[in-house]
Amino acid sequence: MTDKKKKKKISIKGILKGAKSVVFGSSEDNKNRGYDKKSTTGLLIVLVVLFFIKVILSFLM
Repeated sequence: MTDKKKKKKISIKGILKGAKSVVFGSSEDNKNRGYDKKSTTGLLIVLVVLFFIKVILSFLM
């Protein structure tokens, strides 16, 4: 059980890092192009996904 939980935490941290890099990278590109609205919608989508991950984790624990 402990091994599975450790693996899950590592994978979640990796997903969060990937999401952060995607969001910040896309937001920088969009500002250069003038697409501020798209970067904010991307942030909202990521926040919603993170919220669902937290809810699922709370049920698992």
